[in-house]
Amino acid sequence: MRHLFLSGFLASLTWLGFAQNTVGTMEYEADLALDGYNMVMPLFGKDAILVDMCGEVVHSWESADSLRHTTWSYLQENGDLVKTLRQANVANDVIWTGGGGGIIERRTWDNDLVWSYTLNDSLYRLHHDIHVMENGNVLALVWELKDSAEYVAAGGDNTLIEDVLWSESILELQPNAEGGADVVWEWHAWDHLIQDYDASKPNYGVIADNPQKINLNSNTPQGQQPLADWLHMNSIHYNPVFGQIMVSVPNLNEIWVIDHAGGAEGSIIWRWGNPAAYDRGTADDQKLFFQHDARWAYEGIGLSDPNFGKVTLFNNRVPDADAPSGYHSEACILEPVYDFYENEYIMDLTTGTYLPLDFDDVYTAPTPADLASNITSNYQILPGGHSLIGEGNQGEAIELDENNEVVWRYKIPLTSTGINLPQPVAQGTVLSPMQNLMFRMERFASDFPGFAGQDLTPQGVIELDPMPLPACIAAEGCMDAFACNFDSTAVVAGPCTYFDAAYGDGLEFVIGTLNPESGCNGGYAVAESLPLTLAATDSGMMWTFEPDVAQILMDNGFGFVVDDFSTQTLSLCGADMNVMDAAGNDYTLMYDSTGYINMAYFGYVAPVTNFGFGCGFEFACNYDPCSLYDFDLCEFLTVAVETTADDGSANGTANASASGGIEPYEYVWYSGNDEEPFSFENGVDSLITGDYSVLAVDSTGCIGTFDFVIDYTSGISHHGIALSVFPNPVSDVLRVQVQTTGQGELTLRDLRGRVVLSTAVQNTTTTIDMTTLPTGTYVMTYRNGNSFMTRNVQVVR
Repeated sequence: MRHLFLSGFLASLTWLGFAQNTVGTMEYEADLALDGYNMVMPLFGKDAILVDMCGEVVHSWESADSLRHTTWSYLQENGDLVKTLRQANVANDVIWTGGGGGIIERRTWDNDLVWSYTLNDSLYRLHHDIHVMENGNVLALVWELKDSAEYVAAGGDNTLIEDVLWSESILELQPNAEGGADVVWEWHAWDHLIQDYDASKPNYGVIADNPQKINLNSNTPQGQQPLADWLHMNSIHYNPVFGQIMVSVPNLNEIWVIDHAGGAEGSIIWRWGNPAAYDRGTADDQKLFFQHDARWAYEGIGLSDPNFGKVTLFNNRVPDADAPSGYHSEACILEPVYDFYENEYIMDLTTGTYLPLDFDDVYTAPTPADLASNITSNYQILPGGHSLIGEGNQGEAIELDENNEVVWRYKIPLTSTGINLPQPVAQGTVLSPMQNLMFRMERFASDFPGFAGQDLTPQGVIELDPMPLPACIAAEGCMDAFACNFDSTAVVAGPCTYFDAAYGDGLEFVIGTLNPESGCNGGYAVAESLPLTLAATDSGMMWTFEPDVAQILMDNGFGFVVDDFSTQTLSLCGADMNVMDAAGNDYTLMYDSTGYINMAYFGYVAPVTNFGFGCGFEFACNYDPCSLYDFDLCEFLTVAVETTADDGSANGTANASASGGIEPYEYVWYSGNDEEPFSFENGVDSLITGDYSVLAVDSTGCIGTFDFVIDYTSGISHHGIALSVFPNPVSDVLRVQVQTTGQGELTLRDLRGRVVLSTAVQNTTTTIDMTTLPTGTYVMTYRNGNSFMTRNVQVVR
């Protein structure tokens, strides 16, 4: 479905940063950057630190001096922090290389321990990354030691390793009542091997015919053989809607998706980045180069974001002959191709490699060598087209706006040799690469649920000899945009003026929109029916309200109320109103599309009580601009679509029919997420397999929509599910239309995968009350028999 949005935009201020700032917040365009807080965790450190946009510490979680970060920790919506740690002394560790861990802790906002789990022995060691699932369980990466005999017995080439090989495992940990955690699910790379080296050994087969398996004799990058750390997984992420796990496997230059809870549990069901890893390509086909931070983009952004549900990653070592290091780095977005009906990822039939063919989007610095981190690093999609890129070997992060312009830059002002704890440096210090390493940096919006009720008072910056940017120097001024003296640069609330000097003194309250000739062009709009009455006074008819109404207005968010309604200009609807003046004479207040005017007062009066409830939604068939908004009373066109499948030769068809409203109907067809329509007929043909939608409009502007899928068939005709949700975004009531009949079920989950609503579907149209759900993004799944389809739904208020 397509939506029309109207929005205003305030002009931005020019950045006033100090060129000599070398650490901490180095650039900050306060009017352009997204407000929020940033998680800072220098490698070789022990504390997780939350800083504001000016680099001031607002909260921290400390660990014992004997501990160090593994890599990263995850802030939860209840304010808890799930941390990855290791012992500072690694001299006796059997398994040790970059990213080594051993401890997982969950702590409250106040740093009280909730539960912990330790794994670091002669056979297994936690390392790199974890993912906190919606049920509180934790998915953790684990090294698993195999000796050379086990390697050879599995079909390994003994020239590729020395004494041992560290394979990979994934454990799902469930907290228990004793303050620890139990393993409730596990995955082992050793259970998914293929090899073509020794036909007498297990796992022998044709590697190209088994993309769901791992080539035991895969070469690691840059010819680094022998190498114990075979795969070196460095990130893990979970998709709660599909029950799938994504891991980054940099030594194979691939990312994998592993089925966690579906029909292919434990199998690698998608892999991408280096087809040569499963003998389906050459070096020329390689897209990924020792990548980090592979994840689905769904946290912190809305359904309307064009990148919602896609995969993001940081591509570390993209070959670049012109760069001093021989490589540059890129922040990348791609979209796997998934068949919802067959529940499988799609391959390119000509090459046998998984789709897509290439990235959706790639960010490279204007001078490519300026973004070049050979290790760690991350890429986070933010709302409104913004993004955050963490350059690990520089200890630096930048926020880009929708035009890829830098609007915020922060450099960790801590340095460490890797033995001692990080120490702060003075502003003006120029840090060299690798002196202030970080694994990631993460931005949390100011309204992140974990911050509710917490003290986020700035406590000062980390660096010594601070030199705050002008945007970070507290400026006092009026922060109310409706006031005459509103100051968009103010960060400390100062006095506000709501009337110019000529308007007069002593006005205690204001309601409505002020006449620009007598006050400021602002005010507070009437949002609901209020107990206002037209009463006779000695000077004529005046709009008045009962004594307790002023407090009612204040309690409902109206900052000011004026009891002299003759000076107000209000946008109201209604017919002309006949009234009687103080002398008993009848006259008419004329309605002129903005309100009722009485020329005796040289202004408008406000008959708010004439409002009734009705459909105030502009694109409904029974839209009433003069009614109070009640979506339950709205009526829309009903749209149906009949389809035929595509057999691979682009011969799918779709025919639409609308009912309701007033004929004639016009039709607008869209493909996938395209913003531009491709047809305006009532039927379309030559369609390829994919997602489509049609918008129907009647002669009055009333609309209806339907989303559908052109399925793929190889000579066998069948119909998939067609599912339409409207309106989307939704504030109170959602209408769901399906074309299939029979018993089905609708399930709504939040982005943590928690079921928030479930209902049976027996008719083609179902109405769902959404008023009890908080504002945010949800995933709707419709199941009918063995088929299912998902739709993203956004709740707004």
